[in-house]
Amino acid sequence: MGEYLKLKSFIGVHNITNKDLSDKNAVKNISKIFETAKPLNDFLDTSISNLKN
Repeated sequence: MGEYLKLKSFIGVHNITNKDLSDKNAVKNISKIFETAKPLNDFLDTSISNLKN
């Protein structure tokens, strides 16, 4: 089953508005979005790395 991970593309999507980008806390808010996505990225990296070994 792990071989199928190599054949997939994963895309994370989060809608942001121009207002979100021009907010004084934009960098902080966008950082939170990336922090939320990081566990999925780590899981996929680990899974694919384990397949290569």
